[in-house]
Amino acid sequence: MTELHEILADRDDGAVLLAEVAGLLIGFHQGALEEPKAKAAAQLCIAAGADETLIPRWIEEGRHRAATAALPPFSGGLRQHP
Repeated sequence: MTELHEILADRDDGAVLLAEVAGLLIGFHQGALEEPKAKAAAQLCIAAGADETLIPRWIEEGRHRAATAALPPFSGGLRQHP
């Protein structure tokens, strides 16, 4: 906790950044094996002063990023030759 406070001490947006990290952790790892660790890390962010009103938005973003990461890579599709 002390380290998080030290890192964010000179930033005006510290609570916003902590909320972003907490929400992304929760949303991205939801339903995954890493979910308990992600929730524990998110709780540290909350305890360090994350703006809890912003976390739901970032949870949704984390879910979106997880869904995108699960997609197969884009192959470029078929190319038409002139």
